[in-house]
Amino acid sequence: MDSKRLPLLDAIRGICILGVVMGHSYGISFIHERYDAAGLRPLAELLTYGLAIRVPVLFWLSGFVNMLVIGKYITGNGGTWHFLARRFVRLSPTWWLSIAFVMLVGSGAALRQGLPLPIPSAIELICNLLYIPRVAGSDVIGGVAWTLCIEFQLYVLFALLVMFVYKAVSDQAKRDTVLALTTIIVSIACMGVAPHVIRTTWFFQHWPWFGLGILTCLSAQKRISGWLNLCLAAVIVTGQAQLDRGPFLWLQSFAILLIVLLGNTQLGSRKWQYGKSLKWLGDISYAYFLFHMQFNLHAHYLAGITDRLRLPIITVYITTITIPLLIAIAITPLMNRIDKFLMAKLFPRANK
Repeated sequence: MDSKRLPLLDAIRGICILGVVMGHSYGISFIHERYDAAGLRPLAELLTYGLAIRVPVLFWLSGFVNMLVIGKYITGNGGTWHFLARRFVRLSPTWWLSIAFVMLVGSGAALRQGLPLPIPSAIELICNLLYIPRVAGSDVIGGVAWTLCIEFQLYVLFALLVMFVYKAVSDQAKRDTVLALTTIIVSIACMGVAPHVIRTTWFFQHWPWFGLGILTCLSAQKRISGWLNLCLAAVIVTGQAQLDRGPFLWLQSFAILLIVLLGNTQLGSRKWQYGKSLKWLGDISYAYFLFHMQFNLHAHYLAGITDRLRLPIITVYITTITIPLLIAIAITPLMNRIDKFLMAKLFPRANK
């Protein structure tokens, strides 16, 4: 089973990504003052507070979906290494295409301004392609995809955790409980480390949300007690209180409450089928997320065009949201075909 069979997850993912794009379209452009003058400031503040929910919820979704799909690999379909290989193959074509797009747009802007081309070194490029940019001591190409790199790193920790538990414990019922308890312990450790490394990596802050997704999935499948899910939720709220006691804490606490309640809803019930009308937004959300940032960074060029056409400045804001959306709609079917082709060629036994 995967997220495609659960429209609710696709709807949540799509809404979160749309919120991220809308927030970035204001916050990462270089024309804040003009947006403020057009009356966009209240919307920007609302989106800023909403960011406290959107990004963590995306990590929670990732943990949930990966817990759903890893089972078939553990039970004789190549093991956890096969799981990681397929995750890598599934994510990489769109990610690599977005890197090429970022370099192309950046080079065009540099040529226009007479600046050196922003071409990364070979080691920086390789490390970005492999989701480990910090190894090269560089930022993520495109900036915003730091979440993707951390997500893949979470996949690795998750796979190692599952492999360890399933080799150490033979009884299926006990495995799930041990996996849940181990996830809670690792989350507590991460929340203890997070305040000290928050300026260098967000990995430790987001693993607990990924772990909450694991436990929510197990709880919804009735494989563990809902109390374990509630326990990890309490750990996250406590850890978040060390970082921020303002509105962000209350917003995240409310989101966690909804997640705990969702974990008590058995998988397969009609509630998991809600959101079918927004499923398409979830389907294109990955490409939408990866391609939107360059339009925000170069919004001042779009502003120049709208000024010449005597259009209101809000046109730029709408454009930076809609153009990457159209790109995502256009390339997602192609990326899906590439994904199916690679899966069939690289993992023929798994596709029989």
